[in-house]
Amino acid sequence: MSVFDAALEQAHTALKQHATALESALADRASSEMELDSVTRDKIGRRDRHAAELTERITQLEESLAKEQQAVKDVRAQVCSFAITAHR
Repeated sequence: MSVFDAALEQAHTALKQHATALESALADRASSEMELDSVTRDKIGRRDRHAAELTERITQLEESLAKEQQAVKDVRAQVCSFAITAHR
């Protein structure tokens, strides 16, 4: 084997090792991306559920407030009615 052949084989081996290392790094990166995607989807799902719960709670509070406001109006009307009746 000549010096040129030995150098060529050494370069070929080094390139194969480098290609293997790059493929491994690429596979690790793809795995990390899949894991991050899964975590992100999970967090988005939790955030969306939480937002829906908050929206529902706000709706309930608004309905409760409207009922309370109507009750206050009714009590005021009754007080006014009693006051008018008392002055007669």
